[in-house]
Amino acid sequence: MTSQIPETHRDLFTKPLVATLITITPDSKPHGTVVWCRLNGSHIQVSITNESQKYKNIQINPDVSVVIVDTTDPYRYIEVRGTATTSPENATEIVKDIARKYGRPDFDATRAQDRRVIVTISPTKILPHG
Repeated sequence: MTSQIPETHRDLFTKPLVATLITITPDSKPHGTVVWCRLNGSHIQVSITNESQKYKNIQINPDVSVVIVDTTDPYRYIEVRGTATTSPENATEIVKDIARKYGRPDFDATRAQDRRVIVTISPTKILPHG
């Protein structure tokens, strides 16, 4: 079952705000990292490499959480919990699109091209605040 991001907090995904992606390590500890992301329909997408700890964690446990904080009002934020899948399909094009959102149209999408994957998160629980 996929939940929808409420209109009240969709702007957090259109602004160039960094997100924190939380995965679970093999020893069941949380692992949080700052990432760029985009909303693609009802899914969240993040670009990573298949060498990263995030990728390794997702392969073992696909349960993840994404948190984005409104920098103009830090008590307004959203947490999206969900299930992650990874795929190299269209990874170069997607990372270019994400980079443009963050004001980096010159981002070198060919760097790590052979290792780049897209994480697609299907929301299962959405917690908007503020």
